[in-house]
Amino acid sequence: MKYLLSIAFVIVSTAADARSWQSDYPSCNVRQQREVQESGRNRLRDHIATRANVLQADISTASKARPIPAKTLRHLWSRVDQIRKASDRTAAKQGFLSAAERTTYDRRLDAVAGQLCR
Repeated sequence: MKYLLSIAFVIVSTAADARSWQSDYPSCNVRQQREVQESGRNRLRDHIATRANVLQADISTASKARPIPAKTLRHLWSRVDQIRKASDRTAAKQGFLSAAERTTYDRRLDAVAGQLCR
């Protein structure tokens, strides 16, 4: 009976470790990522740039840590890059990034993070 419990414990802990990669990436913690605060004049734009950097770093790490098709990786990477460039264009055009625009870009980054972390 002791051996059976030991084997069951090993199987359960191995399965938990296999799923733990999902929470290992900082971008998977969306609540924490949304709370990242930047300081300075362009803090809303910098917030989006920081989140994009973290997400692209996680995409790169995930490509090495687990089997993800190259096409999917390129798609995720390019979506994050498009979001970053769009926020930069908006900030350059208006001179600032509004809170509503930041929220929109945050939601788009959340969608990419959701795809990576599932």
